[in-house]
Amino acid sequence: NTMSEKRSEIVRPIIYRECLLKHFPTTVKSEYKPADFIIGFASEDYNPNGVGTGNFHPTWDPASFTPENVKKLKETYPHVRVMISIGGDMGSDSPFNPNEKQAWIVAAVNSLREIIHIFDDDNQKNMIDGIDIHYDEIKSSAHDFSYCIGEVIKSLKSDRHLTIKVVSIAPGEYTQVYYYRLYIENQNYIDLVDYLFTDWGCSMEDLVKLYKKLLADYSHAALLPGYLNPSFLGDKTKEAALYLVTHNLAPGFFTYPANDDSHVEEDASKHI
Repeated sequence: NTMSEKRSEIVRPIIYRECLLKHFPTTVKSEYKPADFIIGFASEDYNPNGVGTGNFHPTWDPASFTPENVKKLKETYPHVRVMISIGGDMGSDSPFNPNEKQAWIVAAVNSLREIIHIFDDDNQKNMIDGIDIHYDEIKSSAHDFSYCIGEVIKSLKSDRHLTIKVVSIAPGEYTQVYYYRLYIENQNYIDLVDYLFTDWGCSMEDLVKLYKKLLADYSHAALLPGYLNPSFLGDKTKEAALYLVTHNLAPGFFTYPANDDSHVEEDASKHI
């Protein structure tokens, strides 16, 4: 039976990640292991000159992203991990542009720790499994970005009162140089790299070439291709990302809400 032969080839854990900007999911497909939900964003406050203070605050809807909802989801689906994304996406006016580095690091660690503790359950156990670094706009040097974010990652991951097991970073075409340096200088602390392909119009051959180059750059992390969901008309990025997964080149994929209205991906599994 060729059908069952074909199926046996692809029964392997596929990492699925979804960035959430509006709604907290209630159902998850069981074939993805693990399934990561990344809550965006913890964004920082800026002084009048647009300089980052390192004081972070949640920008998500507290009525939707409640500790009770996180607890329920994780109890129903043991393979789910919940992460908090730090920074902000393109156009959200949340650049990485710190004031004095040491002061920024101290403020960032303290304010992020408080945000993560919002998701403690009734027994004071924390339910956040990881943090995601997602600055789409970086105004400082690659050295400062790597140093400041690296210190924050190390502090949060080694904090015994938290349960941060997973750190991911989100490079893209324009920020690759910054994230590559962050990765190289902190690779013992970084587990996943989410690379968003946008508006992929080139051939699959070129895509595979680019993906393999990125694999060499981020050699010790799991590198996931991502696409905007829903896709724009004519955008082949989703097909490209799923092509990498079905050809066993990528260990999984992630989706990013295109219209600021996140929802659980319903149809991705049909392609895999």
